[in-house]
Amino acid sequence: MTNQPIKDKEFYLNSGNLFSDKIGHITRRKDFREYLDRKGVLDKFTEIFMELYECPVMEFPNIEYIRKMMVKPNPDEEQISKIKTKLVEAYSFRDYLKTENEHLRGVLTDNHTMSVEEE
Repeated sequence: MTNQPIKDKEFYLNSGNLFSDKIGHITRRKDFREYLDRKGVLDKFTEIFMELYECPVMEFPNIEYIRKMMVKPNPDEEQISKIKTKLVEAYSFRDYLKTENEHLRGVLTDNHTMSVEEE
């Protein structure tokens, strides 16, 4: 497959008007299918869709199933979920500390203004 020059938007909008353009489009599609077949993408899609067809009842949406099957499983997924829960806890603790800090600043300024008024 040779490298073809990048064409502008007008080329793609006006393509398909001539018979030779249609032949070129067909050959590009054929080349793309051959590329997908060489890389094993078509086999993977076929495998996933067959599993999806054979098991119509799923706990989660079909698109999510296809996405999970296309991506290699992440061995650190369990650790990531643990870290996410710790992160949520840290955010809530941070918010608690912010509110407590504001409260203590208010108490400090109230005490400071009271001591200044007494003098």
